Amino acid sequence: MRIKTVAASLGIALAGAAVLATVGAGSAAAVRPIIEPGQGVYLGLEFDQAETVALGNSAVPGLLTQFLPLDQTGFVMDPDSRLPQDDGYLYATPGAVVNEAAAVGGRVTLAIVNPAQAEGYQYLIVQRLP
Repeated sequence: MRIKTVAASLGIALAGAAVLATVGAGSAAAVRPIIEPGQGVYLGLEFDQAETVALGNSAVPGLLTQFLPLDQTGFVMDPDSRLPQDDGYLYATPGAVVNEAAAVGGRVTLAIVNPAQAEGYQYLIVQRLP
């Protein structure tokens, strides 16, 4: 039970950090919250291109890399990603996924998901490149 509490606290902290990191993106900031428990998404934040760049320029990629356990983090990578992948395994950190999208004007979505509906993962990072 303690692990679930820590994971939930970490997820809430990461979501809060992501929102705070994008405050500087301006008044037209567009971070879209996603809450779809029926589809297994407890809490997600979809960042547009400007917010993804702001996210990449903040401390959040480093925090994601340091605190998200790789064995509990799923990735949906853009087919044009240049990060090394082999047989469904990504050889990169969560921060690298965010930074790659930010560098080319792409977008990311960060989510806390139901492991029963997400192949055992508690966290999900979706990358979309232009």
